[in-house]
Amino acid sequence: AAAQPQPVATGVQAGGVAAGDLVTQLAQLMLIREMVHPTLSYSSGKITQNRDPEFRKTVLQAYGYTPAECSGRSKTIPCLILDRPVPANSLVCGHIFKHEWAPVAELVMGIGIDDPGNGLPLFKPLEDAFDSLKLCITVDHMEVFTVHVLDPQLKPVRLVQRAKDLLGSQWEKPRDATLSAMTFGALNGKTIKFYTKHRPLKRLLAFHARQAIQKARNKGWGVEGLAFREFGNPGYPCVAGASQLQAWLQTQASAPAPPT
Repeated sequence: AAAQPQPVATGVQAGGVAAGDLVTQLAQLMLIREMVHPTLSYSSGKITQNRDPEFRKTVLQAYGYTPAECSGRSKTIPCLILDRPVPANSLVCGHIFKHEWAPVAELVMGIGIDDPGNGLPLFKPLEDAFDSLKLCITVDHMEVFTVHVLDPQLKPVRLVQRAKDLLGSQWEKPRDATLSAMTFGALNGKTIKFYTKHRPLKRLLAFHARQAIQKARNKGWGVEGLAFREFGNPGYPCVAGASQLQAWLQTQASAPAPPT
């Protein structure tokens, strides 16, 4: 028998969802996206002091550090960016997506806040520069991770001098003469070497780099040619979690301003 003509659909559908609903959902996600960036800002709120030893151990294990380094028995530990050892008490496993944003990490980035892909084992002055958007890491199409020191006033500063300023009485002078003489500027353009298959999540680095590069442009730090790449899902929430995220963002917006 001849095939019977099918009724003409009154609206295009995709995966069982009407096009009109998809447009509504997309508009909602775009609104949430506009709310996310000013609220989840590295230039506001507090610099997290969370130093969970379990997170540190998990991150170090993921990057292939030795059992002695992971357990705290080693006096020195290599910094991911420097690829050379620093005093163990000056190596910080910091969060790329800030620990204070833990309530929305799953919604915004699709990970738990203590996922090892959200960690960077860095020498304290480099972690401080990263948190304050004076340094960022970009990833190109060849999967090369490159360090950028954005603040020109930071480039001539010696790493150990900044470490001493940050750590105070806890600072332990390294015996490494090369490290003692190294400046921030010497790291500009440096590529990061990895020793396992583990990598920091690219979408998290892109989220950070976007803000760092924008700050550099606003301050006239001469980064006009510097760009970053988005990777896959740029990290914005699914529609199912949009209302939860929006409620959290509104709470943050009404909270008292952080002390200066």
